[in-house]
Amino acid sequence: MDVRTFLQQYGFLVWIVILVGSFWLLFIRPQQQRARRHQDLVKSLKSGDDVVTIG
Repeated sequence: MDVRTFLQQYGFLVWIVILVGSFWLLFIRPQQQRARRHQDLVKSLKSGDDVVTIG
C-alpha cells in the first residue's frame, strides 16, 4: 500500500486522531496536572496549619 492509497482510505481517521491528541494536550492534560498539584497540597496539610481563604 503506497502513501496515496493510505491517505485516501485513512486520511479522515488520521485527522481525527490528530485533533483528539491536540485537544488532550491543550485542555485535558493541564487540568489533570492542576488537579494533581491541588490534591498534593491538600494531602500535605496537617491539623493546625493556617489556611487563608478568599471570603
